[in-house]
Amino acid sequence: MRSTRKRLVALLRLKCEFQTSAAPRAESGLPHVNAGGVPCPRGCMHCSEINGCLACKPRLFFHLLRRGMRQTGTCRHDCPPGYYGQRGVDVNRCRRCQLQGCERCFSNSFCTHCLPGFLLHRGKCNDVCPRGFDPHNATSECILRANCVVGSWGSWSSCSRLGSTCGYKWGFETRRRLVQHPESQSDRPCPALRESRRCRMLKRDCQKELLMEELVHRMDQVVTKRHQQQS
Repeated sequence: MRSTRKRLVALLRLKCEFQTSAAPRAESGLPHVNAGGVPCPRGCMHCSEINGCLACKPRLFFHLLRRGMRQTGTCRHDCPPGYYGQRGVDVNRCRRCQLQGCERCFSNSFCTHCLPGFLLHRGKCNDVCPRGFDPHNATSECILRANCVVGSWGSWSSCSRLGSTCGYKWGFETRRRLVQHPESQSDRPCPALRESRRCRMLKRDCQKELLMEELVHRMDQVVTKRHQQQS
């Protein structure tokens, strides 16, 4: 009878000592320790020397780090690749992405980044893009197939034939436009960027044209020579 009473008194005394020693540590912000007195890893509320963290501080995620047959608890601000954070009333956990080919996910049904060799489309990882979509090489995502967008036509060129603007009655004039947005990998190529039409030449006598060009050339030479003499 006396031995039983002594055991109860000893247990109550040990409990009181633990409560009085643990309370100041938690309130003072000192690190938590395991049963062996070793400080817990950062972010842990409770820990074990063998199993690592057992409970995390608020807002942190509890993640089981697997190394072979051993599992060690860790506390993280965000979950590692292949896992997503699931917040709960008592504990926040890192859950493994269950979607095929998924490297990072937002939830158990929505992927945000696929493994190499897969293409992301609306939260799923596919081998090929669905109809109407093309793969984007930089992001490995399926993007909506876009047609080629071109600008407005430019002005018509001078009427010419075989590189000359004289000597013929009829010639051709040309106008062009530029691509503003190229098409994606689709079966629809860009529309024509150049078109020509038949036109009547304004000058048929090349001799007069050549004489006028020669006169302009000589006048330019005279002006250039005078500038050189003045300088």
